[in-house]
Amino acid sequence: MARIGKYTARKMTEMLNVLINEHLDEIDDAYRNAEDSLSVGFTVKVKPQKDAGNELDATINFVTARCKDTIKDAVDENQMSFISDNIESIKVGGETVYERAQEPEAADG
Repeated sequence: MARIGKYTARKMTEMLNVLINEHLDEIDDAYRNAEDSLSVGFTVKVKPQKDAGNELDATINFVTARCKDTIKDAVDENQMSFISDNIESIKVGGETVYERAQEPEAADG
């Protein structure tokens, strides 16, 4: 039966060290760009093998950039248009900058 002992623990530590060293520059960049602190997560999945050994799967997880975007607007369906209902389109320098949207046709019911 498989067990977790000192050899498995040593191998887990070695694997995590490899991941840290492989990603050290990326971790440093993420840390320098972090607003406050940087969380670096590690997981090791241990799966028993039929031969009484263990299969190890080590993972490193960190965020290199944060993206937060907000857009806010309001609309009033009853507001008056600032463009007259008689204007179909507006061109500036030969380029159309406004074209009235076609009203959807009512479905026959």
